[in-house]
Amino acid sequence: MSGIPAKVGYEVLGSDEGVPFQTPLGANHKFNGWADIFGINKPENGLRDFYASIMGNVGPLNLDFRYHDFSADEGSSDYGSEFDFKVAWKFKKHYTLAAIYASYDADEYKTDTDKLWLELSVNFYSALTSHKTSPLSVKRISSCKLSLRVSTELTLPVEILVACLIW
Repeated sequence: MSGIPAKVGYEVLGSDEGVPFQTPLGANHKFNGWADIFGINKPENGLRDFYASIMGNVGPLNLDFRYHDFSADEGSSDYGSEFDFKVAWKFKKHYTLAAIYASYDADEYKTDTDKLWLELSVNFYSALTSHKTSPLSVKRISSCKLSLRVSTELTLPVEILVACLIW
């Protein structure tokens, strides 16, 4: 196993008289657990998230393990905890196959939730540099990712994601 970065953190999304702070761009899946319990609509008493993660490589596999302990910002409600685990294998330069599992154990918010999905991603990346007579060259980078997810979630068993960035 090589390179084992670990993180520990504490995030507070407060509440003001029952109106919770809402993240405007919706990156909740990335920060508040992969089970998406705390998605667009946060609990009215806010959210405190103590989290820890550890990542590393075992041969060609990339492993990512995360733990969250969720509670209310106002009051003493213990919402629950979540374990997330991802195994990814990158092959033939542009392809990644991943198995992802999320398990939320509810205490005082929502219900126990388990999600498992497989993801195949194709990532294309290119960097173009203009060759002008100017001493300043312009670098343009583009990256497109196409993902196919097959999930145990009944509401959306198959999902196709396309994301492209050009800067």
